[in-house]
Amino acid sequence: MKTRDAPASTTASRLLRVGGALVLVPVLLWGCALGAWFSTALTTGLVAVIGSARGWKGLLFGAGLASCIVAVGVPEVLLAMDGIGERSRKGTLGGRDKAAVYGFNIVFGGAAIASGFPAFGVETLALAVPWSRDGACPADRLERYGRHLPRAYPGHVPRLRRWSSDFPLDSPRLRLVVARWAAALPAEAPDGARRDLAPRGPFTWPASAYIAANEANGVPVALNTPTTRMSGHAVRVGDRWRLDLSVDLALAYPEQATLPLGPFDLEEGMFHDARSVLHPYCLEYVWSVWADDPALNNTEPIRGPMERSTTWVLRELNTGYR
Repeated sequence: MKTRDAPASTTASRLLRVGGALVLVPVLLWGCALGAWFSTALTTGLVAVIGSARGWKGLLFGAGLASCIVAVGVPEVLLAMDGIGERSRKGTLGGRDKAAVYGFNIVFGGAAIASGFPAFGVETLALAVPWSRDGACPADRLERYGRHLPRAYPGHVPRLRRWSSDFPLDSPRLRLVVARWAAALPAEAPDGARRDLAPRGPFTWPASAYIAANEANGVPVALNTPTTRMSGHAVRVGDRWRLDLSVDLALAYPEQATLPLGPFDLEEGMFHDARSVLHPYCLEYVWSVWADDPALNNTEPIRGPMERSTTWVLRELNTGYR
């Protein structure tokens, strides 16, 4: 008797399996760490669907189950994080709590990138990485940052992360400082002349700046700390001035900062208390700009389309730190 060959894997089933390997398994582990058992059970069911899916019917069934996970899982996860926040305020975070906070930090960073705040998202994700190719934070910065850059453990020296990006210039506020530096440079100077630019800062923003219409909202979200400072020097190149600039800051979660999310409160102190798994660090943005660049005179904030949309939603929800 001729036997029927087993059906070949379809495109749909392959897509489901790849999605399960990259997304669902970490979500399952994170659900266990959170104690979000109902969501974990639903996710286990979805993993089972992925393993046996055939054709587009399997894909549709998996998508339906995933929708149920989102509908049920988001409130359950927020409630679980709310409980971790309460234990953080009491100073009673356990090992499983810290594992959950580590996972949430990754989810938080990824969500920030997807919602139009890539700088903040990358900064957040970098907290989960204990090493850096740029070495240790310089001693003078550690001294200046002081208590704003906590140690993960006694004797720990935070790492330095140096990123090449002119992202800070998206903010009209910082751009104005650079424009004033450029305007103060002499019109005539020998080639190779160098002038130091006096450091400015700290740069802090009120909570209202996160949803303000006249600010590049991603900049205060990413740079709003008591340690944020901009400095640099100007170098004469031919008949032009080149400004080599940097913004440096201490990157660490605050001891307490509460973000209301509807009926839930996200307490950032839980991330501060989990610094044995999340690693505070020194951050530096470095870039160069020509003093005669007309973009320096632009007084409008620079925002991407996703950032504009997300900011509008946050403004409608009246979301802001308190």
